[in-house]
Amino acid sequence: MKIDLRNDEYAIAWVNKNHNEEFVPELCHNITMLGKDGKIRAVVVFNQWSDHGCFMHIFSDGSKAWCSPRLIRASFAHAFWDCSKERVTGIVDARNRSALAFDQKLGFKVEGIARDANGPDLDSVILGFTRRDWEQSRWWVPPPQELRGVA
Repeated sequence: MKIDLRNDEYAIAWVNKNHNEEFVPELCHNITMLGKDGKIRAVVVFNQWSDHGCFMHIFSDGSKAWCSPRLIRASFAHAFWDCSKERVTGIVDARNRSALAFDQKLGFKVEGIARDANGPDLDSVILGFTRRDWEQSRWWVPPPQELRGVA
């Protein structure tokens, strides 16, 4: 498995096509997990930027092999080190129990419900993961050398 840290329009197009999304590549960052065959296994998309946070969305090809600790660490490091954010926010369809369980296992905390967000009586769950959560989690990584003053 290979992690591609470039912002890749192809990866965003893959998410839009395979997951019925409408991300605008120019407004997103992404991290892509590629299989040994070079095919996309997962894409983490960052968007909805504010001074202190952004939204983080995780999409997979549905295989069992898409997720790795390296992908999760790289994703949080991108949000907190590279982009200097204090939090990431996730929104999950309340009916998607497996995604909710996965996000909570990563350390996201349920912060609220967006009622009728997916239609009448179809709610979404709002989740948050802060820099403090990250620093106390198994996903924390040291800052890149340039942030430590090492050339």
